[in-house]
Amino acid sequence: MFEIILFITIFLSLFLSALVITKKNRTIADTYLSIWLIFLATQLFFVYASMTLDPSSALYFKYLGYCFSIPHGAFLYLYTKSLTNESVFKSKQLIHFVPFLISLFGLFIIPSKTMDISTRIFSLISVSIYIFLSLQIITKHQSIIKDSFSTIDKVNLDWLKHLICGILLFCICGLIFGVLFSLIDIQIPFNEIFSLLILIFISILGFKGIRQTPIFSGITPSDINSLQKREDNEGLYTNYGLKKADARELASRLKTYMENEEPYKNMELTLNDISVALNTYPHYITQILN
Repeated sequence: MFEIILFITIFLSLFLSALVITKKNRTIADTYLSIWLIFLATQLFFVYASMTLDPSSALYFKYLGYCFSIPHGAFLYLYTKSLTNESVFKSKQLIHFVPFLISLFGLFIIPSKTMDISTRIFSLISVSIYIFLSLQIITKHQSIIKDSFSTIDKVNLDWLKHLICGILLFCICGLIFGVLFSLIDIQIPFNEIFSLLILIFISILGFKGIRQTPIFSGITPSDINSLQKREDNEGLYTNYGLKKADARELASRLKTYMENEEPYKNMELTLNDISVALNTYPHYITQILN
């Protein structure tokens, strides 16, 4: 049963990866997600191989599976960060995958038992750190978008936040059960439970990733940085350069625009839409509204 679920999950991961990478208007976040799904499929293949091949070969695939669990935290972090900030790939981001490459190299020079323990511990620590960093990014993002969008249901990333919390809970439970199994003999179908949870996780991640639209579409990176800066310095507008006379003039234009064009009837109205219509910066609109 465990092997069947793994095989289905591997196929689903590759299928969802293909759907994500062929999305219309694909973003850097979609690219990260697609590669992440391929890594997940690869790790599950190694797990599958370790359970179906002869013991001598199975051991090698088992340790490869542990190695491929390390970069999941990095992929989660980069995917979350790229969703909340319109960005491009930078070579320095590859530093997040150095531990993964080191673990692959260590597979050939470190005794197998040592490799087993050290890789699993390092993987747990790495994923935990990246989980907390990702949650921090989403929390800050949700605070920023309250002043940027008229409706935030499609851009608040609640689904990703809940998924990350689920991953954290899964890691904690896995650690607890691992300790219990080593201390006392408990008959729990852990493999079947593990495979089902992975299947659910990949299904949610893939389908939600396909449906996720660019959050800051049409807003330049400088505008995003301005929004983030305003959030970090809430209530301080001294660096924005909007004088009192200009503020009054913009407030008058904003009032006229609202009365004549009635843009508030658009349920998906964004701060950027208003700034474009008034030919000004989003943070100026925020200052006027506040």
